[in-house]
Amino acid sequence: MKQAPKLIENTDISIKIQWPDNGHSIYHYIWLRDNCSCCRHSQTNHRLVETSNLPLDIKPQETIFSDKELKIYWKDGHISLFSFEWLKKYDYSNNNGYAKDPIFLWDRSNYNAIPTFDYSFLSEKNSSSKENLSKIIEGFYQYGIIFIKNIPVPHVDVLDIVDFFGYIRETNWGRTYHVKSYADANSVAYTNHALFGHTDDPYRDPIATAQISLFTKNTTKGGESTLCDGFKIAEDMRVLYPEHFELLAKTPIHFYLKDNNNIFESIKTIIELDSIGQINCIRYSNHSSQPFNLPPEKMYDFYAAYQQFGKMREHQKYQLKIKMNQGDLYMIDNTRILHGRSEYSATEGERNIHGCFLEKDQILSNWKINRLKTDSYWSYWLKMSRY
Repeated sequence: MKQAPKLIENTDISIKIQWPDNGHSIYHYIWLRDNCSCCRHSQTNHRLVETSNLPLDIKPQETIFSDKELKIYWKDGHISLFSFEWLKKYDYSNNNGYAKDPIFLWDRSNYNAIPTFDYSFLSEKNSSSKENLSKIIEGFYQYGIIFIKNIPVPHVDVLDIVDFFGYIRETNWGRTYHVKSYADANSVAYTNHALFGHTDDPYRDPIATAQISLFTKNTTKGGESTLCDGFKIAEDMRVLYPEHFELLAKTPIHFYLKDNNNIFESIKTIIELDSIGQINCIRYSNHSSQPFNLPPEKMYDFYAAYQQFGKMREHQKYQLKIKMNQGDLYMIDNTRILHGRSEYSATEGERNIHGCFLEKDQILSNWKINRLKTDSYWSYWLKMSRY
């Protein structure tokens, strides 16, 4: 920063400063002491001082502004240093909030932007391999979906793909599963019937967060994959049908699964919002939702909202319909992307998918670690987060 901020007010509980652009920020003393950099472990960045043991009315003995940092002498003899860059980064008095990397919403108008890669781009064993993987995961984060083509099945299977991204989330369906038509199917997914767009396993808590589907055979008639961006639908609903959006975001429903060995259930909203109102998760699975249990005065309006979301997910404006070939794969964020299929022939050819669930947070962790090593922005982020 070319100019340093200056102190304009000291109160019993906080300090107020003025920035060179004439903006103002307030920092509470308890917050400053709680975030003193020397009270963190040098390697893990974890706090070493228990927050609940700090005096709530803690006060400084003296505050000194230099060209680059604020220095605080506390009455108990402790000294804290805060760079102005760090103070600006965590300026909670100006509603900076918790920043997230941007995502890109998509529908049929821009679905060509969905990242698509050849298997060779993922499997390269050279100095660019980590950079390539970072690009793939970045696309997965931004769009909630990526395609990988020309995977040499059966020499490469879904477990080989998992090794690039993280680790498996084992469920009642097993470590991996084969989606095809079975005579004794325990789910409509294991038939040749059409599947309307849905997210998987909303009856689980926590929900499975990422999913890989590798097409090992697809010679049947029909069976096109359908995909849509649930975040895009929800954001459009927020603008076009705000009453519907509010109902789906605030009204929990009952999701349930029972088979011979398991009973799973959860009571969750279809649209889940985070603490600042951003869409955090979509749960929409008509075949596993149970009878709505709502007050009579709310039931009709909720059905209108529920149907509106359901119609939008199947509308050609939002739905991508694509024939996946043998060796093609998609990886989706199961908290965002709805997937389905058209009906296919049970007698002509075969349609087999080898799939599994993964942990999205581990996938994104690998992305961040790779970026940290190669991207100056993330080197800066690390420096800032570690003070």
